[in-house]
Amino acid sequence: MFEKEYEFYKKNKEELVKKYTNKYIIIKDDKILGAYGDIESAMNETLKEHKAGTFLLKQAIAGDDTVIFRSRVGYAH
Repeated sequence: MFEKEYEFYKKNKEELVKKYTNKYIIIKDDKILGAYGDIESAMNETLKEHKAGTFLLKQAIAGDDTVIFRSRVGYAH
């Protein structure tokens, strides 16, 4: 689950971090759907057009690349 999206992030991390530093980016397949200043906006806006579980939400930060998986609880639409 999300292997393709995470590989896209890792492959393009340097460029993504430069362009979207500290933003929460939404990745689906090999495309950036949006970039947001906070996680709530990222989830709420993306869920208007995409089902939960069909995209990866990742904060574009330099350094450690720890993966955090979040539940959709609280983001029901």
